[in-house]
Amino acid sequence: MANSDKPWAAGGTRAIFWALACLALGIGLRLHQFFDQVLIDDEWHAVHQVMLSDVKTIVTSFGLADYSIPLTLYYKLLAETIGLSEFGMRLPMLAAGVALLVFFPLWVRPRLGVATALVFMALLATSPLLFYYSRIARPYGLSLILAPIAVWWFCRWWETKRTHFFTGYALLSVALTWLHLLNAPFVFAPFVWAGFAKLSQQRSAAAPTDAPSWTALIKAAAVCLAGLAIFVLPPFVVAPQALAEKTGAHLPTVKTIVGAAHQWFGTASRPLLALLFLLAAYGAPRVLRASGRFGQMIVFGLLCTFGAVLLLQPAWVIHALTFARYLILLLPVALLCCAAGVVRLAENAAVPRAFLIVFGIVLAAIPMATTPLAELVSFFNPRQYSNHSYYHFDVRASKNPTRPMLHAFNQSAGWEKLDRRAVGPASVGFFPWELESYYDDHVIHQIFSNQTLLPVSTEGVCSDWKAGHPKLGSGVKLQNFVQLKQWFEPAAVPPPVRFLAMRKSVVVGASGQCMHKIFDEWPRCNGKLTARFGPALYEDELLVIFDTQNRPKETR
Repeated sequence: MANSDKPWAAGGTRAIFWALACLALGIGLRLHQFFDQVLIDDEWHAVHQVMLSDVKTIVTSFGLADYSIPLTLYYKLLAETIGLSEFGMRLPMLAAGVALLVFFPLWVRPRLGVATALVFMALLATSPLLFYYSRIARPYGLSLILAPIAVWWFCRWWETKRTHFFTGYALLSVALTWLHLLNAPFVFAPFVWAGFAKLSQQRSAAAPTDAPSWTALIKAAAVCLAGLAIFVLPPFVVAPQALAEKTGAHLPTVKTIVGAAHQWFGTASRPLLALLFLLAAYGAPRVLRASGRFGQMIVFGLLCTFGAVLLLQPAWVIHALTFARYLILLLPVALLCCAAGVVRLAENAAVPRAFLIVFGIVLAAIPMATTPLAELVSFFNPRQYSNHSYYHFDVRASKNPTRPMLHAFNQSAGWEKLDRRAVGPASVGFFPWELESYYDDHVIHQIFSNQTLLPVSTEGVCSDWKAGHPKLGSGVKLQNFVQLKQWFEPAAVPPPVRFLAMRKSVVVGASGQCMHKIFDEWPRCNGKLTARFGPALYEDELLVIFDTQNRPKETR
């Protein structure tokens, strides 16, 4: 199909420059302190399976705590070979996030023109949700790029009858369902769409010039069902309770959908969200015309996914972030419609190309200016908790319940001793560590101290293994997690951590009452740390800090 924005269709050197600039921005954001990020929240579900389960158990259950079976098998392979690290876990999602920045605009260019492709690329580059799912070890980043490709191959098979297109579709559709079950309504919706299309053609006596026969469609569906039976059926049969306990729990509300829209469009501002929505509505007809049958299949797949969410009522889908990720495939569609709306508006208003470029830059800057993404892009201070719910539970910081919860924690004056301005750049090991980010205030202490702040496991020294910690001898070799045992084994090389901060207790004010929690590591670890590092550098009722460069006289 010819470009629909002809005045803006010319490419050339300037277009290449802006495309490379958008690509560099997107890759730069995704790689920003990428290697320093601490595993947190749902990333640990798969790690627990790697440490505690064999391959058979992984393959035959979806887990009471969500994990993606094929990704977990990949992690298990890493753990038993080169070791499982944060980089190894997140690499597939990072690669998918970068590929999305390249291939989606390349698909758009010949259909909607260079200008639309460039604005679309800029919006993709700065999307907070795409930033998040390019850097977290969860399957949504892979779904984002692979699911539309699966539908595209189905569409190409429909039009050409070539077997290799169907083979690609069948493999991807089964793999995506295995990757995450809520991909199934989207990737298998084309079969339903095809059935309705053929019935419509028959009723209207229209000649089905390119449609596969009913026999071909039935055979194709049978092949896909056979693939599902091999990979997806065993967990349903062996451990049906794992899935049953995660459904029939919650329904999205109007507030949920509004919050998800803020996530998809990447802004915390209601006026800006309204503007972006109007631009998307203005550009949607152009996108649907240019995408043809493929666009219709995408829209139908999104509707099927939404219907599946309403039917299954997954746990926690009442939260905007959960609902937004279950319909994450809506995000690139919304941003593409927005880009098309911008170009259509510029075309109809006959404004100079320079105006379009400036307007596109402003739109792309919106996520940086109106969401917590701006707080993460620090070039002088470490930000190792970019996947923490403090930043990503809601792009509207004022609507994020994690923030007031963590700020309610009583803060020890000891953190002033560790401030970068007081002691210079230093690595601080801080424990106890809780994998649920909404209970863990490491992120708060990092923001105020501006130091490298690493979780610490006390296993083998003064505690047993607990969830959310790498288990010794399991093949899990996290680079951004400290083992206290490294200071207590003669042959071990101590990690490059200057200070160890141990929390005694937490006092939280909630609903007019006070919660006081004593951590069991404190009484069990204090004597051993004092014997190893000498008297504490600082101590109060909440915190004790040791300087690892100290040595008691008898050990010097």
